[in-house]
Amino acid sequence: MTHIGPMIVMKAAGLQRVFEGEVLTVALQEASFTVRAGEFVAIVGPSGSGKSTLLNVLGLLDRPTKGSYEVAGHTAELLTEHQRNDLRSKTIGFVFQNSYVLPHEPAGLNAALALRIQGVPMSQRTAMISKVMLQFGLSDRVHVQGRFLSGGERQRLAIARAMATDPRILLADEPTGNLDSANTSIVISDLRDMARRGVAVVVITHDEKVAAAADRRLSLIDGVLSDATVDDDVLADDALVHHLEAESDSTRSGSCLLRLFESLSDGLNSLSAKPFRTALLLMAFLLGAGGLVTATGLTQTTSAQVAERLDLAALDEIRFSDSRLPAGMLPTIADREATYDAVDALEGVERVGLTSLIAPADAPISRSSSSTTFFNGPIEVADANRLEILDARLTPITAVANLSAYPDMPAAVIGAKAAAVIGIERAAPGVVIWVRGSPVPVLAVIESSERDPAAEDKVFLNPTAASSIKNLQPTYVARTKPGYPAPLSDALPLVLSPDNPGSINVQTIADLRNLKTGVSSELGLMVGLISVVLLVLASLTAATAMYLSVQARSGEVALRRALGASKWSIARMFIFEGIAVGFAGGLAGSVLGIGAVIAISAVSGWSPVITPFMPVIGMGVGALTGAVSATYPALVAAHSDPAIALRS
Repeated sequence: MTHIGPMIVMKAAGLQRVFEGEVLTVALQEASFTVRAGEFVAIVGPSGSGKSTLLNVLGLLDRPTKGSYEVAGHTAELLTEHQRNDLRSKTIGFVFQNSYVLPHEPAGLNAALALRIQGVPMSQRTAMISKVMLQFGLSDRVHVQGRFLSGGERQRLAIARAMATDPRILLADEPTGNLDSANTSIVISDLRDMARRGVAVVVITHDEKVAAAADRRLSLIDGVLSDATVDDDVLADDALVHHLEAESDSTRSGSCLLRLFESLSDGLNSLSAKPFRTALLLMAFLLGAGGLVTATGLTQTTSAQVAERLDLAALDEIRFSDSRLPAGMLPTIADREATYDAVDALEGVERVGLTSLIAPADAPISRSSSSTTFFNGPIEVADANRLEILDARLTPITAVANLSAYPDMPAAVIGAKAAAVIGIERAAPGVVIWVRGSPVPVLAVIESSERDPAAEDKVFLNPTAASSIKNLQPTYVARTKPGYPAPLSDALPLVLSPDNPGSINVQTIADLRNLKTGVSSELGLMVGLISVVLLVLASLTAATAMYLSVQARSGEVALRRALGASKWSIARMFIFEGIAVGFAGGLAGSVLGIGAVIAISAVSGWSPVITPFMPVIGMGVGALTGAVSATYPALVAAHSDPAIALRS
């Protein structure tokens, strides 16, 4: 019997496909033919004759260079990219020599892949998959992961996946190429059954057994297609075909929310399928987000400690310097004593001492005169009064008295941690350090200090030991009764230099608060930069890993595109994958970062500052970094050519 009009589902006229490059390659010279609903057509020909190129054109995966092609009543050349995706999704089913079964997903989810791409609601999807799995003898394998299926089961699953959407056309590329004779017979039977149900089946094959089972054979040689036999008696009857057309034309549109959920689900499935790669990605984001949370917490904690220390000092401490002194030089003993007497006479002053920071390069300190290793820690000038102001606990406790009794003798007091670095176990007669090539006796070791927790890391030199050092900035420190720094800041310049009060530079409470703000800002900037570096490294690591994942999954991407997935849905899947692993890494990093802040604070004797926003920062930054790192790989996947990927 002869079919006309709507019974023709594929019509090609003068199709030609030329690939441009350094040399023009004519993959398809001329192809003109029609395929009716219910036909089983075999296209045979030697390797390199253009069969796969023709199949990609017929499946709307590629565009012909010349010629016209109509599929299911639509002119292919006039369709937009979105329309081609939609038509391919609802009208065409694909089966390839490689089954492209997703190995770590159950067979049921594999069969539902095209339905998931269409956004078919879950309630409809379950019934449709149960039906198609039963039809192809796979109902007992629904929950078995794809990697555990045999070769024949995988190919039957590929056919079930193609037929799950009730397509009007089934395109198969060497569907029996990897099968033994028994499974080949089963697949041929399945293809014949599809044709009887009204599906137009077009198979590319080298297998004579498959070609012999077809209703019509088309030969493709040197890019030219020629027709062979036709047996109209085996075409499906009109009633069945019209029923199939009506069923296929029905619109199944899933909600946007369901499509987003499917993309997220696909991303999570991909992550769970590669636990080692996922663990590496998680580690990268964990370090980045954890570093940021730790840095944020430590910034707030240390800022609070700095504020507390400076506020405490502002209550009972005042600092001042005298510009009349020679630049970079310490005052003499006589000048110091005169200043101490004048300041001690003021109401509210308890003690006055002298200090100055020393750059390690200006005062090389070593354990012996022949040592080439020098102490690189903090060094300060401190007389006996300054050590008392620090509330330092010394061993032996007589050191301050000795410093006061012999101010003209060089001496050093070393913090316990600094002593360990230099190699001094304890202070004792005969124990010296070498400063600028001269021996300086060590009078005591500082065990702790209430006013300066960092004193354990420092080396303190008395003014006599530091007298030969240049570039000093001598500063007087006055310990007062609480509340006196403010009035004393006005009185000191007039008392010490009535003729030139401006020569006395007093650091007031406001100055200390400015210092606190500056220290907090600089500390925040430093740890912020470190965090940015960690996040950039995490992003680069994740982007590289995801790019390699895209390359490894090119077959899966091509399959999804063949089943009608849009470029955006492909990109969305990888971006959601990046967001998911970034969010998880950020969550773990937040927990780790908060734990690190608590641990460091406990060791340092600080009160940790933890805010509710710290976990939000970690998870938010992790998710954002994950999305950014996945963007380029996602774009590469979305713009990959499915025809090329399937050919390779």
